[in-house]
Amino acid sequence: MDIQYLLFLQNIRNAAGGVLTPIMLMISHLATIGAGVLCVVIYWGIDRETGAWVIINTMLGFLTNNLLKLTACVYRPWIRDPRIVPPEAALRTATGYSFPSGHTQFAASSFGSLAQRCGRERKALYGFCGAMIVLSAFSRNYLGVHTPQDVIVAILCSFVIIKIGVVVESKIQKNPSLLTVVFLISCAAAIACAVYFRFKSYPMNYEDGHLIVDPGAMKADGYSSVGAVLGTMAGMMLEKRFVQFRTDGPVFYRVIRVLMGLPAPAAAYLFCRRPLYYAVGVDRGHLILFALIALYAMWIYPAIFTAVRKRLLSAREKESV
Repeated sequence: MDIQYLLFLQNIRNAAGGVLTPIMLMISHLATIGAGVLCVVIYWGIDRETGAWVIINTMLGFLTNNLLKLTACVYRPWIRDPRIVPPEAALRTATGYSFPSGHTQFAASSFGSLAQRCGRERKALYGFCGAMIVLSAFSRNYLGVHTPQDVIVAILCSFVIIKIGVVVESKIQKNPSLLTVVFLISCAAAIACAVYFRFKSYPMNYEDGHLIVDPGAMKADGYSSVGAVLGTMAGMMLEKRFVQFRTDGPVFYRVIRVLMGLPAPAAAYLFCRRPLYYAVGVDRGHLILFALIALYAMWIYPAIFTAVRKRLLSAREKESV
C-alpha cells in the first residue's frame, strides 16, 4: 500500500516534468536548516522562554528520531522496491535508514512547539506552523525518499514529546527544584542512548559489493543528537543560573544581534568538523561538535551579548552623569 502511494506520487512527479521537485526540495530543507535557524532567531531575538521551549523539544525530537532509526533499521523505499526512483537531488540528503523521517520530525518538533506555545488565538501563525508540518511530511513522500508511515510516526513522536514537555513544564512551575531533576534525567538518557548506539548490532547487507547502509555513518548521526541534547540542557541550566538574558529592545538591535550570532556555529560546522574528527574520531567528534554548537546557542552567545549590553548601558549612564 505504501509503495503504491509512492508510485502514484512518482507518476505525478514525472507527468509534471520535475516542475514541483525544486519546491518540494526547498520545503524539505526548510524543515531542517530553516527550522534550526528559526529556533535561535526566536531564542536570541524574540522571546527567550518560547525559544528555549522550541529548541529543547526540537533537540529531544532529534535524539528520539535517531533512537528509533537505529533501532528499527528500516531501509529506504527504493531499496525495498526498485520501481521507486527519487530525484537525484533528493538522494543526496536521504542517507541512512528511513523510519521515521528525520526531516519531518525536525519540522514537527520545532513548528509544533511554536504552535503549542503561541496558542490557537494567533490563527495566522498557528496555520503557518501546521502547514509547514504537513508540507514537510508530504514533500518527503513526493520526493520518494520516505513512506507514509515514516512521516506519520515522526509527527506522532514529536507531538508526544511536546505533550510530555507541557506536563513537565507545569510541574516545574509549581516546583522549580524539579528542573535539576529533569536536567539530570535528560542527560542520563542521552548518555544511555550513546552507549546503545555504540554497542547494538546493525544490519550488514550488501548490494553490488557496497553496504546498503553504513552503520558507522548512522551511529555518527546518533552521536550528533546526543551531543545536541547534552549541550542544550547544559546551556539551559548555565543560562538560567548565570545569565538570564533579555530579548527586549528595538527591532533593529534584535536583528543585528541575531545576524551577528549566526556565523559562528555555521563556521564551526563547516571548518572545524574535519580537524575535530581527525583529533578525537568521528563519533566523539560529532558528539563534541554538536554539544558545543548547542552550548553556544543556549548559553555562550547570550552571555556575550548580555555582557556587551550591560557595558553599553553602563557607558551611557556615565555619559549622562
